[in-house]
Amino acid sequence: MGDNKEREYNKRILPDSSGETTNGNKLHTNLTTIVTGHMNIKLYLHRFRNIEAPDCPCGNGNQTLEHILIECGILQEERERLIAAVAKTDNWSIKKDTLMKRHYKAFARFTKTIDKINEINKVKKNNNCLKHISIHT
Repeated sequence: MGDNKEREYNKRILPDSSGETTNGNKLHTNLTTIVTGHMNIKLYLHRFRNIEAPDCPCGNGNQTLEHILIECGILQEERERLIAAVAKTDNWSIKKDTLMKRHYKAFARFTKTIDKINEINKVKKNNNCLKHISIHT
């Protein structure tokens, strides 16, 4: 999505100062991350040199928005639950706006599970720090 299109899309669904989406649903950090593609996605953090590499801890490529939604092995069970919820009324679609508008609750539940990836990232980072310390002591 181009910058202007992305900005317009985000304005349509992201909250005003009340913290609610335009359809009245409450947002949480992980949902905002997935909708915008910013914040705790490793490719985004790597782009600004906040981390060394954009690799997902699942080992199957860079951690991008698309990777989280359709490929990440860490979120396989959660993704299957999301797909099952969507399949009750729709064909599976990874379009964010469809997920936000028609399957908000299931999509929000899925995005809350991104913390699983963040926890694995923290453990790996801590282990790397410990290795670095033991090498230099």
